[in-house]
Order: sequence, then C-alpha cells, then structure tokens
Amino acid sequence: MFTWAGSLARDDDPFATQDRLPDGVSTHELSRFGDQRWYYTVLSRRKTEVSRTVNWADFPETLRESFRRAGWALVNLPTPDALLERAATCRVEWPRPGTMEQVFAGWRRFAGWLADRGTTGLHEVSEDVLVDYAAHVRTVAVGTGLTAGPPHRSQRAGLPHWAPALGFGVKPHVRVRVHDAHFREPSGL
Repeated sequence: MFTWAGSLARDDDPFATQDRLPDGVSTHELSRFGDQRWYYTVLSRRKTEVSRTVNWADFPETLRESFRRAGWALVNLPTPDALLERAATCRVEWPRPGTMEQVFAGWRRFAGWLADRGTTGLHEVSEDVLVDYAAHVRTVAVGTGLTAGPPHRSQRAGLPHWAPALGFGVKPHVRVRVHDAHFREPSGL
C-alpha cells in the first residue's frame, strides 16, 4: 500500500481510478495495482486499440515497486498545466496507451541501467546519474547508427513528464533528454 497525491493504492485496488476510465468501463474489469501485469488497453477510447500491457516482472526486482508507483502516477495524474504550456512540446493532459507503452519501455531500459550500477530505488537517482544516463543513451544511439544529435525518442529513458508536479526535483537550466525530471521519491513510500 502507498499514498501518493492524496490517493491510497493497495495491491488489490484497480491500477486506474474510475475518473480515468472511458465511459462504460468499470474498475472491476481492471488489473489490480499489485498484479504482475497491468492490461492498460482499457484506458483507450478507441475501439480498435492494440492490446497493451506492462509486465512489472521485466523490471529489476530492487526497482520494481518504485517504477510501479511511477506507473500509477502516469496512469492517474494529469500532465501539469505548466508542462502543457511549454514551448516546443507536444504534450497531452492524459497520455494514451501507445504513449504509455513507449514510456514503460524506456523505464525498463533505464531501470536495467540503474540496477547494473547498484541503484535500489528511484530516490537514489540524482541529477548526476541522469547526466550519466543521457551520455549512455547518446553513446548507444551513436553506436546503433542513429544520429549523433539528441537521442532518438525510442532510446530515451522516458521519465515522466508529470514528475515536477509530484515534488520531484528538476532544475530548469539542466537540459537532459531523459524527459523532464529526475525522481526523488517522497519519504514514507
């Protein structure tokens, strides 16, 4: 069980809140927060959405619960207005399942990289760690023949665009393409 942004989520609670669901979908039909796999296709308002899931077992065990909590926030918290209004961005208030799929894939790569370095929680991720990861992603992008410019979007860590609204620290002058913020888990989670 954890509390985040005034919400309480237990392992047997649905991974999405009722107000996040399309009309006609009940929370009874949803994966539970503590399930190994979340089926989040149900969040789509399109009838022909491809089946999409996130398998939390694919995340390193030491970081799994931190990323599961971040997944809950991705699903249930809107993008902050300040980020929606930023110049040269293409953001929406509620990410769609296809976007979530890209974010979760980026998180898995980032989690693996963090675990390889002995990181056991997102609260340990500092600005310096993000800079190191950005350099790693850039090296991978160059090594795979992608442009030597900013990392290709499929290579980015996919850290959440809503992190600043949750109190995760971000320094606006730091230009790291690992989305918008680094994680500092609120104490007590």
